[in-house]
Amino acid sequence: MTSYLRVIFKYFYGHLYKMKFSFENRQTVILYKNSILKLLYLNL
Repeated sequence: MTSYLRVIFKYFYGHLYKMKFSFENRQTVILYKNSILKLLYLNL
């Protein structure tokens, strides 16, 4: 894992913790996951 990816995951999970997985933000979580996956595929 590169340090670049580590920063992304740290930011991603930190943001999820702030949202506290509320039902209102479930769609946002899904969008975040999809964008993270796209970034990972682009960097392969």
